[in-house]
Amino acid sequence: MRRIPAGLGLAIWTALWAGLALAQDVQVSASLDKDVVGLNQTFALVVEVRGRDVEGAETELPPVGSFASFLGRSSSQRFEWSNGRSSRTVTYEFLFRASELGQHEIGPVKVRVGGNTYSTKPVRINVRPGPPPGAQPGLDRSGNDDLVADRELFLRASADRTRVYQNEPVVVEFKIYTLVPVSTYAITSPPSTAGFWSEEYETPDRGPQTTTEVIGGRRYTVAVIRKLALFPTAPGTKTVGAMTVDSEVRLRSRRRSRDPFDIFDSGLFGSRTVPKRLQTQPLEIEVLPFPAQGRPANFSGVAGSLNLRASVDRRQVDANQAVTYRLTVSGSGNLRTLPQPEIEFPDGFEVYPPKISESMNLESDPIGGRKVFEWVLIPRSPGKKTLPAVEVAFFDPSSRRYKSASAPALELEVTGDPDAPAVAGARSRGEIRQVAEDIRFIKTRDSDFRRRGANWWGGATFWALALGPLLAVALAFGYRRHSDRLAADVAYARQRRAGRRARKRLASARNLQDPEKQEEFYAEVGRALSGFVGDKLNIAEAGMISQQVKPRLAEKGASQELIEEYFECIRTCDLKRFSPVAATASEMADFIGRAEKAMTRLDREVKG
Repeated sequence: MRRIPAGLGLAIWTALWAGLALAQDVQVSASLDKDVVGLNQTFALVVEVRGRDVEGAETELPPVGSFASFLGRSSSQRFEWSNGRSSRTVTYEFLFRASELGQHEIGPVKVRVGGNTYSTKPVRINVRPGPPPGAQPGLDRSGNDDLVADRELFLRASADRTRVYQNEPVVVEFKIYTLVPVSTYAITSPPSTAGFWSEEYETPDRGPQTTTEVIGGRRYTVAVIRKLALFPTAPGTKTVGAMTVDSEVRLRSRRRSRDPFDIFDSGLFGSRTVPKRLQTQPLEIEVLPFPAQGRPANFSGVAGSLNLRASVDRRQVDANQAVTYRLTVSGSGNLRTLPQPEIEFPDGFEVYPPKISESMNLESDPIGGRKVFEWVLIPRSPGKKTLPAVEVAFFDPSSRRYKSASAPALELEVTGDPDAPAVAGARSRGEIRQVAEDIRFIKTRDSDFRRRGANWWGGATFWALALGPLLAVALAFGYRRHSDRLAADVAYARQRRAGRRARKRLASARNLQDPEKQEEFYAEVGRALSGFVGDKLNIAEAGMISQQVKPRLAEKGASQELIEEYFECIRTCDLKRFSPVAATASEMADFIGRAEKAMTRLDREVKG
């Protein structure tokens, strides 16, 4: 047997001990923000990962069974420097709502760091019939309740009606009531609106307007922090989920201390900032079905009131020329869900698919909007043509009856030669090409003749041989610079590889499109979404906080609508991973297409 040289042996032992020291450097722990919680109250599972290199840590929660439902998550990180060594602590907070009484155990949380897997110790929680002692229903207690009482600051959700017909709008307002100065607040868990078509009111640029309201003899300052118009999509009892808000309250110190260093705790001028978590109660909406008796065959599904208006851009047109037929539907209700009317245009017309535009007016009373259908028609034969009348039925909730709106028939005079070629005019919107062109025009100019075989050095072969080596050198130089930059510039390398890594993760997710693998599927899509935006901005996925990432995306050119859609996809992944309701294969396929579309738009809009 050959002996290992002493120097090589020492190097191997050094590497082994370094790897062992690095592995032992990682510490994980799990805890609960409260050990006792009331039924339907929220609690947080806090997981801390500490070590020198824990930036890419991934967590895997154990099954919690039916005793709690997952609401959302957040993460943060902090750095420490002690005795010449640095360490990082990444904190994950998973928010749940207790839904089953009794003593329950949450098993170990698995944490993957640098190829190694660590497990936390189990934690136990006691769910009691009511809220914890001293708590008001619907309000979360925090560690600062002795400083900020529930009666001084709370959150409420209210609906303008709780009994509506299907697709009839319900306006829900989320208000903060306060007797104390609130310095900041953030919506950490938006309300669930499953079973509703949701439209959100715009928040003023200067922040929400405040009013005053007297409750129990106390005058509160009130602000609407979120307002939604919800249209229930199916009958039955629907629930608007609870919304969670984390706020910071600035209070004057209520005690005097002789400790001269107390100014660092209570503030230089006798005040301090304390956190307070607020939560609304879920709202139940009773949704009535549309009456079966008297329902017309052309019922549109709209609950409200409709008006129809039909028009053409001209009443006289030559054969094979384009004319635009416009149908405008306006009124109250959710016009976004209005289907395309089925119109039987007369024979002899070539009909192109309509262009559809729509808008909603949430400030009108009742809520309504406008939807416009535009068809491009080409008459192929002359004569008087009649474009048929259009009728659309709707349900009027005020009278509880079906009604209809109609637009009259329109007369169109078609003139000219039916054998003339169809040339798209200015009104065809560039959608019509010239047709009926059987004979090509005779060339009227001389052709450009060249002698073959002469002056070969001016041809393509000559220039390819002459410039080919120079082009190869330029490509090699560019590739070398690209490789050097990938090795030296981490941000550039992550941006260049963002798309490839995201596509690889989405490909893995497609292989998991099985209702029995729902948790793995949504976890993989969530990693693809978080990893893609992390690579684009060169930030750690583990410490990514949406309230910090959203402004950076906006600075780089991403639209606000895209940013909200992107993070809604991430939130959906978190909710679906722990949802007790299994998703279907078609829902998974639709969602992965939605996520891929969001990443494509983000890649196009975000500047490097």
